[in-house]
Amino acid sequence: MSKIAIPDLVEKLGGVAAKPLKDASVQTELLNVDKGAQTTAQSGPIKAVFGASIAAAVHLYNGADDKDEDGVIGNRAAATDPDKATTDWRPQLAFETGSAWLKYSLTAAATAKASAKIGSAGGSIAGDRSLRLLYYKRHDAARRIGEAVLSDVDELGSVLSASDIAALGVGEAVALKARGKLTATLSLSWSDIFSTSLQALSGLPGAASGAYLIEIGASAGATFTATLEDDFALCFVREKASGERAFRVAVRKSEVHDTRFQAKAGVEIQFADPAAVKTALSSVMAGVLDAPAAAIKAIEDATSLDKVPAKYRPVAEALAKRFGLDGSPLQPLKKKLTELSEELTQRITQIAETKVSLGFTYEYLRLSSEASLLEAHLSQDALTALHGALLGFDFARVLAYPGPGLALDFFLHQKTVERVRAWGFSLGVGTWFNLKSKQTRKDRFVSRRYVSAEGERWTRAYLGSTQYTASANTWNTDYGATLKADLEEARAPQLTAGSNFKCGLQLWWQENRIRTASELERVVDDAVLWGVIDTGAAPDLYDRLQTALAKADSCQPRLSVMLSDRGASLAMHALAEADDAAWARHAARALPWYAKQSARATAASREALYAPLFDDYRRHPGSEGKALKNLIADNLRDYGGGLAGQETKGETPWTVYQVLLRAGSAERAFWKRWERLRIGAKRMRELLEVRGDWQDFDDHFALMRGAFEQTFLIRAVASLLAEKLRDERHDGKTYATTLTLSYKDGQQDKTLVVGAAN
Repeated sequence: MSKIAIPDLVEKLGGVAAKPLKDASVQTELLNVDKGAQTTAQSGPIKAVFGASIAAAVHLYNGADDKDEDGVIGNRAAATDPDKATTDWRPQLAFETGSAWLKYSLTAAATAKASAKIGSAGGSIAGDRSLRLLYYKRHDAARRIGEAVLSDVDELGSVLSASDIAALGVGEAVALKARGKLTATLSLSWSDIFSTSLQALSGLPGAASGAYLIEIGASAGATFTATLEDDFALCFVREKASGERAFRVAVRKSEVHDTRFQAKAGVEIQFADPAAVKTALSSVMAGVLDAPAAAIKAIEDATSLDKVPAKYRPVAEALAKRFGLDGSPLQPLKKKLTELSEELTQRITQIAETKVSLGFTYEYLRLSSEASLLEAHLSQDALTALHGALLGFDFARVLAYPGPGLALDFFLHQKTVERVRAWGFSLGVGTWFNLKSKQTRKDRFVSRRYVSAEGERWTRAYLGSTQYTASANTWNTDYGATLKADLEEARAPQLTAGSNFKCGLQLWWQENRIRTASELERVVDDAVLWGVIDTGAAPDLYDRLQTALAKADSCQPRLSVMLSDRGASLAMHALAEADDAAWARHAARALPWYAKQSARATAASREALYAPLFDDYRRHPGSEGKALKNLIADNLRDYGGGLAGQETKGETPWTVYQVLLRAGSAERAFWKRWERLRIGAKRMRELLEVRGDWQDFDDHFALMRGAFEQTFLIRAVASLLAEKLRDERHDGKTYATTLTLSYKDGQQDKTLVVGAAN
């Protein structure tokens, strides 16, 4: 048990000492000593020495309306169906008539030290005012306050001791509030790491022009250690005198945050194995130089140019020329390759750690301040066995506990304000065909509150998404958009307008079973349309893909557009300011590629032939049915080859008539979706740049969603952004576009990552 020595304790209690605990006229705070109290909290292997600067407080709770700022005692919600359980913070102690509780709070100052790990997996208590110990002692409500306090201060139960917790009476609790560290192990494939970040490799000396094509095994990846520092609360309550569920334990992100800490979760990402970069280096270097990895290795190993295998000497000569080397180039070339290897190692490390850090921080910040990290019931034996793991927030050890007496209620469950809307259909024909599709929309809001004597501050976050998935037997497609908005630094409530948020936007599309023998031209055309490469780089990319995919029957391409805060703002400007003529032109470019029709072969050829058609459709937006077919025929009549007839029959999905029918030719839906996209972008721009209510993010994104929920329209949006934001592509941050192709090479799964070289 811990002891606390408060000089002149009875005098400090004053007139309330003689009053009964049940006296409703007594204020909740009985005593608050900012400094001068002395204590040593010591139990088992843990010793917390607070010294003379400890702050101590005593609070009385004798009525159901009393508010405990630490949230341990209060009105508990009635038990619910386990299937409907939430992680809403609820008091761990419920008030009962005839009883009163005294809460003893001990707060460590800067001199606090701990001789064992608390709230840390690989770290210790750190930071100013980083540790608070709470003890809730239950008393008969008729007992006098002074008598109860004097009897308690010599034997304060401590969360630091399993035996103290075991000695709690029913309805009593101990808790810890601390600035602690949690660690998580994250594993990602290299193809995923590079899928949205390849532009960060641009501008390297000796790099090939056109497009980078990086080939890497699908299973190759890296493991990261994420260390996160934040405020946490650990609470133990005795609910029953004995039994398998005698104790309840809750570990949560603290509901009340001490703003002497930085009002932001600190996340540090590191490679679990620093050598992991080497596993990707050779593939990346080969892709950047457009040279076989074996050739580069042979050059690095050779002592003279004639020692380089004959088949690789042309590669060495080409690389030397690209690096601007004359004369006897081998040794200077090897030096250049070493320098490039070092530079690539740094860039790959930065790409990986940045991607993981942003992703981990983003997801963690959306774990609300009321979210439970872990909640469980324990027997006394399980408490003894797991006390150290719980005190250290070592969740892996808790979850792996093989013994009896642990009943896990939930772990890392999230409570946010989330709305999900989904609809779809399925169609089965006999036993040979099964078609399914589903459209899902999500809106999620998360707030975190930081409270101190100076007032309150908040962080906010919004995530909006729309995703369409469809499958037919072994074929499937998936496309959509995600909008993220974060208020990273905690601010006063009046400073949490939309203009204070950082925003990001992602568009993506993928489809499997693309035949490599006949549809690679389509993949390259999509890469141009989405802005992954320029038109001039298309022939070279086609040749390289043919070589790389020679042994694959099919592949699964995925196109991605990532827009950072500045990029998202530029995108909103581009969409808001584009006129109907621009939309018509990009709609023409976005028509499907079709191998049997040269007019559909490239985005440029589609624009040249079909842009006048869409411009005419712009002037007659109400055209549908026969009127739309006549409009199509009139605009394509002079092309020849029966194209006008094909496009108006509408018997196959690729025809203009069918494309417009699916995109919404009825009741001007095609143009209405465009107008809603433009209005939504304009309102989003004003929200982010001027001022507005952050809770309007979902309304503005809802206006834009329609253009991301149909494959033809999302292609048109990608094409428009590729044109307007092309100059922002070089840095890989503001605007990044990437093509990844997954395929099987024999029995090995592989991935190609394609991005613009400059």
